[in-house]
Amino acid sequence: MGAWDDYRSETISEAQRLLLLSNPLFDVDTTNFTASSTSVGGTLTFNAPSNVLSIRGQVYTDYIFSTIKDNIIINSLSNGVGQFTISGLTPGKTYYARSIGYAASAGTGQSGSYNYFSFVVPAYSSDLFGKTETPEDTYDGEEVPAAVLLPGESTKIAISKSLFSIHAENTNANSYCAAVKDTGLATTSNYYAFGTTLYFTSTESTSLQSGAFGFFVSGTSSNGYFIKIKTTANAKSNGDEFSIGKVVKNSQKVITDSQSVTNAKNNVGSITAAVPYKVDVRVKVTSTKVYISAYINGFKITATDTHVSTSNTILPKTSKISLAVNMGTINFDYVYALAITEDQYKTADLENIYGSQFSKSSFSLAYGDMLASGIDQIDSQTSTRYVEEFGSVARELRVFSSKYQDQEPKLPKYMYNNLNNSVAFLGYDLTSFGATAYILNAAGVTTEVSSSDGTKLSVFGNSLMKSEDLVYFDEETNKYEIKEQMTMDSTWIQNPGDAKKLSDWIKTQWSKRQRVIDMTVLANPTISVGDIVTVDYPYQDLTVSDKFVITNVRQSWSDGLETTLTARSIYS
Repeated sequence: MGAWDDYRSETISEAQRLLLLSNPLFDVDTTNFTASSTSVGGTLTFNAPSNVLSIRGQVYTDYIFSTIKDNIIINSLSNGVGQFTISGLTPGKTYYARSIGYAASAGTGQSGSYNYFSFVVPAYSSDLFGKTETPEDTYDGEEVPAAVLLPGESTKIAISKSLFSIHAENTNANSYCAAVKDTGLATTSNYYAFGTTLYFTSTESTSLQSGAFGFFVSGTSSNGYFIKIKTTANAKSNGDEFSIGKVVKNSQKVITDSQSVTNAKNNVGSITAAVPYKVDVRVKVTSTKVYISAYINGFKITATDTHVSTSNTILPKTSKISLAVNMGTINFDYVYALAITEDQYKTADLENIYGSQFSKSSFSLAYGDMLASGIDQIDSQTSTRYVEEFGSVARELRVFSSKYQDQEPKLPKYMYNNLNNSVAFLGYDLTSFGATAYILNAAGVTTEVSSSDGTKLSVFGNSLMKSEDLVYFDEETNKYEIKEQMTMDSTWIQNPGDAKKLSDWIKTQWSKRQRVIDMTVLANPTISVGDIVTVDYPYQDLTVSDKFVITNVRQSWSDGLETTLTARSIYS
């Protein structure tokens, strides 16, 4: 389910560029396709540039392109469309291929450059579930399953460059087309996380679209828990756009969740096409209950499935997940299934486990040198973590610079993306007055970055600003003495302790007799204002213990360099 496209880079001429092919669409032939089928057929449909008149290529059974399954031969195209029928394909298997376009028929004339791609033959999938009108979380074994929908009946499953798309046009609202994946996830844990990002394709014919994401699935989705999502135009009542349910023996049961028909604040609200919706699920399993917390773009609803009797019990844990569509086209960007810890489950409101992490297929050298490093990657082949992104994705990396909103200098610490888990920071440079950041699109679809509360990016730190004036008044002078008032202002004194020290120093200096001397000394061009000197001149009652601070230096020349100093006494 979702192979990784393979791109190879090479230098091509302008003539070759006009003949380049894009990845074809693979449609499986569902005629006589049953659960026991070991071999099926299908069609590769190429949409080629107008300069391409024929297509040749090969289909391989392995990633290293060593074992040929079939030769692609399309000797002519009609209105830029060419089709190649292939048989003997194994359901669920990934095939790797290459194709090249020619400027003349029958594979002659100027050729383009090989386009490498892959496609997956979908596994057999029958009806997902049939909906009943049971409003509560009860089951008495009497629900009647809806009619079975065979895959391919008004249904298409397509692997594009970066999305897994399922299309269905069911007249029966209770019939779904499902794709099931065995993640290999161990079922020994009691805490799990599942999720995907999806969006409905906007169409002119109808706005009625719906689908589901399932976990703990068994069979061909005949049992399992499902998170259902439908566009608002397809919702019959408030709170029905996003709901939680389970399937037992192909019959649906609605699990009462935290949404309210009468209180709109507890509902997801409008669901529309062409908008990406991030669905994350946290699950806690006990011996008698399954606690489900589902998030859609950060909005949380909760539900609990409880064991009541042998005919109404919780579903067992399995390693399978399911992607399903009832009406319209849903594009899935990725899927993940993780066994998590109790602490991760409890902090799920604040932590997005999948956010800013990428499966190893996300970055390839197909687009040039590897420029990004240090990005967390999830190994998609372990028993505790499974992540699949549908195809190698060219993700946009954008550099932006911005000034802070006010002009005061800052002490920045780090950048964070608030609720916007669709972007990741590869690096940033924070200064006192602005920030420059490298932002990577962490989703396979267009991601909004703006000043709104949900998508804005922020810098965390402290503002440096002028504090209030610190006033220190010395009350320790003798009240019987005549006071000589002295005031000093300084922008460098920023706490009461420093202000008191300065006051004590000034009082010490002014409470003693001040002496100012002028003297001519040996030439000394290195002495400067502010230097501390001692003067040993007993005739004027000066000893080496008397300190003076230089307040003026004058250099003159008269039969040699001469230095004249002015200094004032200081006391420690």
